[in-house]
Amino acid sequence: MEKKRSVGVTRMGIIMLLYALLLLLGVTIMIQPIRPWSAGILAGAILLGIIYLVSSIGILATRNWGRVLAVYLSAFLLLPIVIITIWILVSIISGYVERGGGGPGSEVIAFPMLALTISLPFILPPLMFFYFFTRPKVKEQFK
Repeated sequence: MEKKRSVGVTRMGIIMLLYALLLLLGVTIMIQPIRPWSAGILAGAILLGIIYLVSSIGILATRNWGRVLAVYLSAFLLLPIVIITIWILVSIISGYVERGGGGPGSEVIAFPMLALTISLPFILPPLMFFYFFTRPKVKEQFK
């Protein structure tokens, strides 16, 4: 008997599949390996895209290994994201204090806020995957 998956699991599997394709196709188009560090970013994005692609296939097939892979990969990605977010907030606060309250339009605040805004599309999917696939009702579907 084939396992029955909910609409939510199907949607999340499709979102993960699209996120994997974004990592595989979008990042390879956006980053041209001109600088030495861009090759590392490109390789990391391709590796993450492949892992998320494999995980999304496992999720759509309602295999527990796909769910576990998504949870572990998302947790692994959330750790540096939390550290970077704390660094951005500390740099905003310290820059604000050093300048005597430079105000919302100051360049001290502009760069970290821009970095945080640009990184949001890469922060939200792992957070969403981690939260969704650790819910007890979702875990139950993969047993």
